[in-house]
Amino acid sequence: MTEVLPPGDLEASFDKFWDDDGDPYGRAPGDTNAYTTGVIGGRNVVLGFMPGMGKGSAASVAASIRSSFGGIKLALLIGVCAGVPNDSEGEHQVLLGDVVISKGVVQYDFGRQVGFKRKADVGGKSGQA
Repeated sequence: MTEVLPPGDLEASFDKFWDDDGDPYGRAPGDTNAYTTGVIGGRNVVLGFMPGMGKGSAASVAASIRSSFGGIKLALLIGVCAGVPNDSEGEHQVLLGDVVISKGVVQYDFGRQVGFKRKADVGGKSGQA
């Protein structure tokens, strides 16, 4: 189950909207994604809206936001984490509502024909933040 925020809830955290003054940052030619730009806590912020669910939509927005806003120093992917297993001892369970902070993102269904196999370490692999 996914909770959908009511319109305006996330935008309410903005101290100032650049869009109101004519967005000074613009966007790359061909970028059709929707963005809100402004200031939160004294920092310039770009909020990108995904057109749909899934990793394809997330990858598309991530690639477009990098080309449209080249000076981004920190990116946060915020969403619902699906399929988080317990650790091998079953001691650390991840529950809905928990905050997970990671050094990278792992595509779980790429190049494997034998089903899910847990990896102990993904350091140095693609997707590392």
